[in-house]
Amino acid sequence: MKKTNTPLEEATELKDENGNTISINPEPENDSLKDDNLVDKKTLKKYRIHWYHRIPYPVRALLIKYWFFGLNYFLFQMGLGSLDFFRGDATNTFAVSTLMLIFVSGFALGVFNDIFVYNILDVIEDEPGSKEPFVIFKSKKVYSLFINVIFGLIVGFLGTYLCGVLSQLVDPNLESFWFREPLSAALVMFIVDGAFVGLKDLIVMIIRHFRGNHTVYDD
Repeated sequence: MKKTNTPLEEATELKDENGNTISINPEPENDSLKDDNLVDKKTLKKYRIHWYHRIPYPVRALLIKYWFFGLNYFLFQMGLGSLDFFRGDATNTFAVSTLMLIFVSGFALGVFNDIFVYNILDVIEDEPGSKEPFVIFKSKKVYSLFINVIFGLIVGFLGTYLCGVLSQLVDPNLESFWFREPLSAALVMFIVDGAFVGLKDLIVMIIRHFRGNHTVYDD
C-alpha cells in the first residue's frame, strides 16, 4: 500500500466539546487586532533608550555638577551679593559681609549636592556604583547632609578666593567680568570640587588595594 503525505488541516479536523470545528491557525476576527503590539506601550516606554542615554555617564555626571555650580553662583554670589550690604566690601575676601556671603553660598552648595546633585547622579546611573567616583560622600543617614554642608563651605571658600585671585590677575582694576559670572566661576568651583573628589577616589583605591579587594566601591 502506497503511503501519501496529507496536509494536517485535511487529515485531522479538530472539534470542541460542542462539535464546532477549531481552526489551527485562526485569523483575528477584528482587523484592528492584527496591528496590536505584543508589548504594551508603557513597557516599551519604560525600556526605551532615550537620546541622553547615548551620552557617556561621566559626561552626564560632570555636566550636571558644573550646571549646579553655576546655578549656585548665580543665585547667591550674584543674586544675594547684589544687596548693598554685601557690595560694600566685595573686593575684600576676608570682610565680614563677604565671609557671610561665602558661608551662605557654601551652605547652599552642600545642600544642593546632598539633596539634588548626588540623587540625580544616582537616578541616571547606567550601573550601580557609577556615581561613586563623582561624589565626595552620600548616604541615606542624616549625617550625610552635615558632611556635604561642611564640604560645600570648604569648596565655596576656596573657589571664591581663587576667583578673586584670578580676576585680579586678568584685570587688576576688577573691571573684567571673568571669574565674576556663573560660567567661569562655576569652572573654578568645579575644579576645586574635582580635586577633592579625585583625592578621595585615590584614597579609596589605595585602601581597597591593600585590603586585597580590587573593587574600588561597594554597593
